[in-house]
Amino acid sequence: MFDLRRATGRGRLTAQQDLVICSSNRNAVLGLITKPNGLVLRTKSFSDMQCSIARTLEHVGSWWSLLIIRDVMMGLRRFKHFEKSLGIAKNTLTSRLNELVEHGILERVPATDGSAYDEYVLSEKGRDLAPVMMALAQWGDKWAAHPDGPPQEFIDRTTGEALGRIWPRHKNGQLMELDDVGVRDLDTNTDIKRSAS
Repeated sequence: MFDLRRATGRGRLTAQQDLVICSSNRNAVLGLITKPNGLVLRTKSFSDMQCSIARTLEHVGSWWSLLIIRDVMMGLRRFKHFEKSLGIAKNTLTSRLNELVEHGILERVPATDGSAYDEYVLSEKGRDLAPVMMALAQWGDKWAAHPDGPPQEFIDRTTGEALGRIWPRHKNGQLMELDDVGVRDLDTNTDIKRSAS
């Protein structure tokens, strides 16, 4: 069991600390992130795991990172615009932008207006996150929407119609039932069956 007092030398969290809980491979990892300076315990890295979902979280698992990617997809490009949109501390924003650039999700480019400021654009790797971000937004619209409803929807710019649900489809384009979606082990070429118990 994780001993908060031994890890921090304190019996309780301060207002400057966030509690971070993450689980992986049935092992719960508890970490503290202290702001602005002090003890930093990080959760377990997923970089050695073979699971593609875990490895993706290694690149975009921070909620700030996902919100920055959202903002870039919506057309924001500059540090000051992200800061204003998110209400995020400058040091946190700098760290997340640097991580997204290091992971190849964003590219830092010269400003389009010729000023001395850098701008951030999606790389091909970052653009490939579009269906993930859209599916996350659609899930949020259905299950975690603001009491006033969702603030926007994805549309087809040529027709103005709302886009359909991001969901697994057969090769012919028909929506699949989730029970019809399987997982194949690529080493053994066998279907993976998971027991609910």
